[in-house]
Amino acid sequence: MGKGTDMFDTKIAMVVLADLAMWQKLNIVAFCSSGVAVSEPDLTGEPYEDASGNAYLPMFRQPVLVFQADPGQIRKAFDRAMEAGLKPAIFTLTCSRRATTRPTGPRSRSRPRRNWNWSASP
Repeated sequence: MGKGTDMFDTKIAMVVLADLAMWQKLNIVAFCSSGVAVSEPDLTGEPYEDASGNAYLPMFRQPVLVFQADPGQIRKAFDRAMEAGLKPAIFTLTCSRRATTRPTGPRSRSRPRRNWNWSASP
């Protein structure tokens, strides 16, 4: 098999609720990816430019794998991430209904994790 994700020591994983509409899945992955991107400076490469001098933004150095799951599987993935000492970005269904740019705002903080209505967790 050719070079693929096996050449990377780490990967970024996104787990999204399976029964959401495609546009919702894409929106959630975008929100959660932004949290991952700003969390560790070494996760992204350098800005680059093409031969014509057009400048482009830096991107992740490693692959982003996107999975779909049911709420129980998302909770299990989240629990595993927490046990491993990772800091996941989350986007609960409550967040998605708020239409806000701060998806982990006060409503998430006011509810215990066991009561979250999961939609995604990387």
